[in-house]
Amino acid sequence: MKSFYQFAALTLSVTFLLLGGCSSTSNENKGPTLVSTIKTVKVYDTDTYDWKDNRSFAYNIAHMAQPSGAGNGLSDSYNPTNGVQSSGTNTGALAFARGFLAMDALTGISHVFLSSKEKDMLDYGPFAVSFVGVNDIDLNDEVATANYLLNTLDTELRSATQNSQMDGKFHGVYANAIKYSKRNYVAVLEGNVCQNGANFLAPEEVKNASFKNTKLKNYVLGLEKELKDAPYSEVCAIFYESSVAGKLGNKYIVVHEAINSNLALYYHNGIAPTSTMAFVFPENFSHINEATRAKYVYQFPYSFVSYKGKQYLFDANEDSKITL
Repeated sequence: MKSFYQFAALTLSVTFLLLGGCSSTSNENKGPTLVSTIKTVKVYDTDTYDWKDNRSFAYNIAHMAQPSGAGNGLSDSYNPTNGVQSSGTNTGALAFARGFLAMDALTGISHVFLSSKEKDMLDYGPFAVSFVGVNDIDLNDEVATANYLLNTLDTELRSATQNSQMDGKFHGVYANAIKYSKRNYVAVLEGNVCQNGANFLAPEEVKNASFKNTKLKNYVLGLEKELKDAPYSEVCAIFYESSVAGKLGNKYIVVHEAINSNLALYYHNGIAPTSTMAFVFPENFSHINEATRAKYVYQFPYSFVSYKGKQYLFDANEDSKITL
């Protein structure tokens, strides 16, 4: 009798596995639901952000983004560099990060393990904050707003990339065709930036690995065929959610949160010194590898914000005024 139940249980297990496998295969073949027009922009908040003069500039930038879900877990500290010597801000260098890229070394950062609460708090991708005049867009006209913010992000990223030292070409910002994805825009890049970004923070054994998720470019509206058909290691994409998170004076706060990949962080690090947007770099970075899709958490020496070529620390010793 015992052997019968064992056999029945085994049979049921195999059946469920087979059915599950068929279902999975069917879903994979089906692919995501797509749209043929630009998606609307999420408006999380339109209240005026209460700038805190007794907090650092970095703190205020990170916290004004929080209605969008980004910027959590960042606060001022009386030891903002955790004992690591900052190289100054007069050249606009993101000192330690740029050093990693230049030397292709990971000195000063480490692989860390976070609690589930900490992981939930850091469950957002690399992001930047920009500001759009309240008279420049009408939030009630959703399509016009979506197109305006797409063009604004395109202009920002194009200028920053062209003026940076990134080894790659910026092709533009496109609309994301995946209906149920919160990401609404896609930045398309070409050149060594794609493979270099996938190698950034990657363990030695997976550097230069083949890209697994090669279908992403099929979900970019209006992408030219030659870019879509090119190998992902040569032409890659960074998906963004651009959203409205509030107001600061007579401007809307717009948060551009990228998918949490090492490619996105690598790209932001490369263009931040030449951008007019404010980029936020958390100390702890939970991400997926662009090529292998494996998940990692790394810890940088300290958190900071880059704005117009200057590095701002989460420094409790400093007050701040609105200078935006």
